[in-house]
Amino acid sequence: MCTIIAAVDVWPGSPLVIAANRDEALNRPAIEPRVWAAGEVAARRVLAPRDLKAGGTWLGINDAGLFVGITNRRSLAGAGRPRRSRGELVFEALGAATPTEARARVRELGARDYNPFHLLLADRSGARVVWGDGDRLHEVELAPGIHWITERSLGAGVSARHQTLAELAAELASGPAPDIARWRSILADHRPHQRDGAAPGALSVGLDAMCVHARPINYGTRSSTLVQLGPAEVAGVPLRFMYANGRPCETAFVDQHDAVQRLLDH
Repeated sequence: MCTIIAAVDVWPGSPLVIAANRDEALNRPAIEPRVWAAGEVAARRVLAPRDLKAGGTWLGINDAGLFVGITNRRSLAGAGRPRRSRGELVFEALGAATPTEARARVRELGARDYNPFHLLLADRSGARVVWGDGDRLHEVELAPGIHWITERSLGAGVSARHQTLAELAAELASGPAPDIARWRSILADHRPHQRDGAAPGALSVGLDAMCVHARPINYGTRSSTLVQLGPAEVAGVPLRFMYANGRPCETAFVDQHDAVQRLLDH
């Protein structure tokens, strides 16, 4: 159950901040963020990690400052029916210059071709979620504030993780922008892992934690990402992209400065 936290116009100087964990099968192959071409005739460049099994991605940002991220949506709709990879939706949306254009691109696709999903489209001007239930597409615009998206968002189900996120949102909205260490500690939160019946010091499955350790079922948090967009009109670095290629409780963020430079270098 991946988690995306989106801070939309919360802190001065940071119109958009994204903090995200990817939860996935431990043996599913993927590569770290690189710059890719996207869109018609490769009109856009995209900085994103990539899933090597289906070829898509779970999040990325393009050279126009558009961020796109996806989570699955918990549902039994269309269970057992073969559908296209949801990861390709992210690359399709990243071929756009704005959330409005990205929304139109996604709406041109067949909702029934994909299992249920939540797709976040965000830039310096605002954010919205386009989500599919396996039959139709729906939308919600995000007001300024702290928002989160998981597999069980928007009425898809209850989750103890949502209680953690609700408490976190209230804390973040009332304070200064977190530094890198604080974001890492947020994404590395193990609540509500339990140790009942486990070896001393060991973590049980705890699928509702921010940082998931579920080796018995070959599943867990595989990577973390932090994206910070600064005001376009301010001189300096307009984009920071940090990536931890592993669980955030064990893996430090690495600044993708060189990749950002390649993304923005026209």
